[in-house]
Amino acid sequence: MDWRERAKGIILDMVLPIGMVCMLTGMLWLGDHGRYPKVFLAFVLPSLVLLALDPSNWRGVIRSPVVLAFLVFAAYFSVSTAWSTAESGFGDLIKRLLLVFVLFFGVVEFARQRSELFYKTIAVAALLAPIGALYEIARFFVADHGMRLASDGALYNPLLISHVYGFFTALWLGWLLTQSNSRRVACGGLIALILLLLLVLTGSRTPLLAITATTVALAVVSGSRKGLFMLAVLAAFALVAGFVFPEIVTQRGLSYRPEIWSEAMRQILERPWFGHGFGTPLFIKLSEIPYPFRDPHNLTLAVLFDGGVVGLFAWVVVYATAFSVIWKCREHPWAIICSATVVYGLVAGMTEGGSFLSRPKEHWFLIWIPLALVAAIPARNMDHA
Repeated sequence: MDWRERAKGIILDMVLPIGMVCMLTGMLWLGDHGRYPKVFLAFVLPSLVLLALDPSNWRGVIRSPVVLAFLVFAAYFSVSTAWSTAESGFGDLIKRLLLVFVLFFGVVEFARQRSELFYKTIAVAALLAPIGALYEIARFFVADHGMRLASDGALYNPLLISHVYGFFTALWLGWLLTQSNSRRVACGGLIALILLLLLVLTGSRTPLLAITATTVALAVVSGSRKGLFMLAVLAAFALVAGFVFPEIVTQRGLSYRPEIWSEAMRQILERPWFGHGFGTPLFIKLSEIPYPFRDPHNLTLAVLFDGGVVGLFAWVVVYATAFSVIWKCREHPWAIICSATVVYGLVAGMTEGGSFLSRPKEHWFLIWIPLALVAAIPARNMDHA
């Protein structure tokens, strides 16, 4: 056997699975938020080596419609740095775009060449999430540091923890819809309830809205009674949670979202067609708040601010392509599971965030990791999911 084949085997059978688990769970156990990009490299670097060992593999990756749509999106925002006032500029954006592309490459190739191991690796990461959730819930009730749950590690505020654990909640909800074995459904349902409880305890309405939209989407995509039953269970859970934790609905009002979005739109309309250019600083000052907001608390508005209508169109094309792939493959379990994570991330990003092309961090669980999973759908034997 050629040394390249042996090296590829080691990477695919050992290194990439470990790297993927670290990438997916790193935010749950890291003590420092800033260390996550280094943990992310545990998946990116082996993927780069895999590409170096057989450069022709990139051709297979760009056959994925989602990757092609991303490349168009990336090309436009690279050009937009020409009129941006950001200090970082073109070079910094190219590094971020390359990280996203290597993420796509690693996920697609891992799924294509080791489909069974790929699925098992995702399952391991998904099983670690409820363990972390139980720890966070127990710590919250024992420590009683405040009204809203947040981690004492990398996920140091309620929104950060809801982004990452929300991804895993959506993953489990999607998996539940693909199961018929009653024991599996019972175990998966218990895990989903643990994760939902954590999201409720964050006191944030963003993940609850996103989970509701995810459940509705799952019911539509699956077209089954199980989807409707899941929706009914979620509604019952929401009623109980609202009764036990009424402050989630009654406190904080709309958290200045209408005012923030209105000011963001005013600035967007200054350069509506091509935007202000990627990375241009955004400052939103409200009379009631002593400090300025530096993002529009809406990922789609952030895309519109930086890229204008043209950039927003490219963003819509990426998601439209992803949903098209999901719909065409909706009879396969993995497509159903992926659809849950994409819908969750898209809806959660409607009320939070602004860094749609950031260095690896929690926003990647809302955007690029779900899209990478979708990119792998045509590349694997989904009958095994």
